Amino acid sequence: DSSVTGVQTCALPILSQTKITTLPASTFFFSGIEEIKLPLTLKEIGAQAFLGTSKLRTIEIPENVKIIGIEAFRESGITIAKLPNGIITLEGRAFYHCPELTEVLTYGSVVSDTPDAIIKACCFEGCPQLTRFEIPQSIRILGQGLLGGNRKVTQLTIPANVTQINFSAFNNTSIREVKVEGTTPPQVLERVWYGFPDDITIIRVPAESVDKYKNANGWKDYTNKIATS
Repeated sequence: DSSVTGVQTCALPILSQTKITTLPASTFFFSGIEEIKLPLTLKEIGAQAFLGTSKLRTIEIPENVKIIGIEAFRESGITIAKLPNGIITLEGRAFYHCPELTEVLTYGSVVSDTPDAIIKACCFEGCPQLTRFEIPQSIRILGQGLLGGNRKVTQLTIPANVTQINFSAFNNTSIREVKVEGTTPPQVLERVWYGFPDDITIIRVPAESVDKYKNANGWKDYTNKIATS
């Protein structure tokens, strides 16, 4: 069977030894699990799979996982989340209101070239302790309000594969320094973007692309903050 249902806490030690590819929706919904090791065969984590798991502290998403469902870790107790660089979809509010989350880290090689790979809206909104936020290298689109209300992430790197940044993706934050690795400015669809806070201090871009950024829609609103990386 490529999925698992009704997994109980007592079964956790053997879950990592299975060959499941999908963790169904609500699998550990409001359960008391404190730790878990997911199988390497896993490709998808279903909606609300870990919703309300207040005792869970750390989660390493296996490198083959491509999809994390809507509200998969909402209101969980995790402090560190490790995401693979080949992931293609983080659905909306995947890590919404995780009060103890301090670090979102990435690892592994980029094994995906999906043009619409996306982190959807409000994925990390309501994570007041978050101080380090890394974006997976495979991601192409950054959704609206990703870090809404966060005041501890002050530096951000936007990987070279990112081609689109949606309305107010990082506006309601305390980000002060941004490094954008792409030589082509990520697309801005809105007429008024509000991509970053007004008091951002610097946006570093590749030296050969400074003029492109200073003249690109949205980015030109931050002309006096754009400099070479």
